[in-house]
Amino acid sequence: MTNRFRVSSTLPRRLEELGLRQEAVLRQAGLPIGLFNQDKIQVSTEEFFALYRGIAEAGNDPGFGLKLGTEERVEHYDPTKIIALSARSFRDAVERLSRYKQLTCPEEIRLVDRGNECAVQFVWLLAHEKEPPLLVDVCFAWIVGIGHRGTGRPFKPRRVEFERAPAHREMYEAHFRCPVKFKSNQNALIFSRADMELPFVTYNADLLAAVAPQLEAELREQLAQKTFSEQAKGILKRLLAGQRPGIDDLARELHLSTRTLQRPAHRAGDYVSASAGGGAPRAGPPLPAPLISGAE
Repeated sequence: MTNRFRVSSTLPRRLEELGLRQEAVLRQAGLPIGLFNQDKIQVSTEEFFALYRGIAEAGNDPGFGLKLGTEERVEHYDPTKIIALSARSFRDAVERLSRYKQLTCPEEIRLVDRGNECAVQFVWLLAHEKEPPLLVDVCFAWIVGIGHRGTGRPFKPRRVEFERAPAHREMYEAHFRCPVKFKSNQNALIFSRADMELPFVTYNADLLAAVAPQLEAELREQLAQKTFSEQAKGILKRLLAGQRPGIDDLARELHLSTRTLQRPAHRAGDYVSASAGGGAPRAGPPLPAPLISGAE
């Protein structure tokens, strides 16, 4: 996982199309005026959040995030979104998005199945503050848009859940075409599990075969540069968000057996105990090469 966000080079043009001047956005965000002139636009989590707060303040439109997240022009899609639209189903698409986002940002798209529902959540792994509401709107509109284009039919969540106080309910319910719950304990899109498995009419096995191996190679290269403890620390941060993890949880996330992770046992065990309890983790050996074996 990278520790910086790679801002899409299409964002400045998209802002201009929606009537926002780049300079006004960056000034409101407190970011360098020349930020969008860089060949590769990379920012920290704090700067990324500031950027989207700046967009909200410069736009002064409660629906701007929904507009920004709804992209109909395929030529503006980045490689990760193209891969998602080439997936077999909506679930496959979201899982691929989550997997390949590791290459571009410290963000996770988390799927949580409960009964006959599945929650899709965006988790900001290095955040020390709440994400801007406009960024949540962008992400939710973006994911629903992928489902709509991929399935080739009207696609909607069962409900939308916002942590924020009630505001503009009619606008959100009209856009997502479902009930919206405010003051929830999470920001999440809730889909039926049946809709998660809907096949994509845009499924393209040839494109997946051509592009996915390159993304997998980049992931392997990125992971090879990390020590065991760095990878385990990142995973434990995600696990600690919802529960106190044990060595079985860590092994499952690392795609290793518990026995392999415990060889020598004190290394992984001490790491889990120290990280869960706030102590300092020990360094460990590099992960074995077969850690990443495929996209699914």
